[in-house]
Amino acid sequence: MCIAGKAIGLTLLLVLSFGVPATPARSQQIPNAVIAVVDFSRVVRDSLAGRNVRSQTDQQQAGYQLEIQEFQSELERARQELTRQQTILSPEAFNRNRQAYEQRARELQKTVQLRKQELDQRFGQGMRLVEEEVVKILRELAAEQGINIVLNAKRGGVVVFAEGALVITDEVVNRLNERLQTVTLPPSTQK
Repeated sequence: MCIAGKAIGLTLLLVLSFGVPATPARSQQIPNAVIAVVDFSRVVRDSLAGRNVRSQTDQQQAGYQLEIQEFQSELERARQELTRQQTILSPEAFNRNRQAYEQRARELQKTVQLRKQELDQRFGQGMRLVEEEVVKILRELAAEQGINIVLNAKRGGVVVFAEGALVITDEVVNRLNERLQTVTLPPSTQK
């Protein structure tokens, strides 16, 4: 028997062995799949609550940007002054001023990193609250409509096509908008 024939025989044996129960009939049958598809990222992005979280973090980012620009302007003035003083001051005095300038530059860099980290954390916390509500809605829809599988149209890329009747994205957005329009983000930890 050739290799292909052995493979076909093995496949047939596996199919037959799975098709014929080795033990008495199962007491519990596997339910038929009732599938729905949701574009989770679109729900979060397009919902009022998702937009609210982005708006709040964008406003805070704009405030931080102004603060950082002021700090950068101050630093630029100090750099210009340091350049001017290079020919006037003794090497020791110039080095002290240069070290002070470098310290201020490190402080700015640290401030920028802390602000970005805080914005990322606040955005993530807000979006988690939105996502938790989406999961609750999906569970409710599943119970109401007998759905036992919900596929995410974006994560993992497993859904290539779904008939419109299976897609519940708009229903989820509508329910989320009814329940959660705004999200209270934790207060800023920065001064």
